Amino acid sequence: YDLTCQHIATYGGAARSNRIFVKAQHYTNEGGAVAVRNHALEQKTIKHLRRKWPGVFQDQRRKNEVIMKWLYRKPFLHEDVVKEFDGQKYKGWVDNFYAGGASWNSAEQAGDMDLWHIRYEDGDAEDLGLAELAAVLVPPEEG
Repeated sequence: YDLTCQHIATYGGAARSNRIFVKAQHYTNEGGAVAVRNHALEQKTIKHLRRKWPGVFQDQRRKNEVIMKWLYRKPFLHEDVVKEFDGQKYKGWVDNFYAGGASWNSAEQAGDMDLWHIRYEDGDAEDLGLAELAAVLVPPEEG
């Protein structure tokens, strides 16, 4: 899934063939990923995918499986931010994402620009464009 998401994010789409159907025994075939696959690893992987691609993997029909819905993606959702106001730093997080600039407080479009709604710990909030967001995002922890 991660490779597919990276490809779509980079190139805007992915090819699909409806003429080829692979019937695989994902849970019972020997060797490969099945040899190391377990519930804890599957949940860790799903958590990683959901953090990296917010909104894309929203629902599960079966335990340890996800359904990919690219059109529901919300980039940077729940990421931490720190912004300085009048010499004081305030912590916050990306609270919502509005594709094409639809504002959180208005049904009207604000243009073609995507907006990210930021909620700060002190209760204040604001909408930022991508360049503004990039300047205040807290880099993810290495590990």
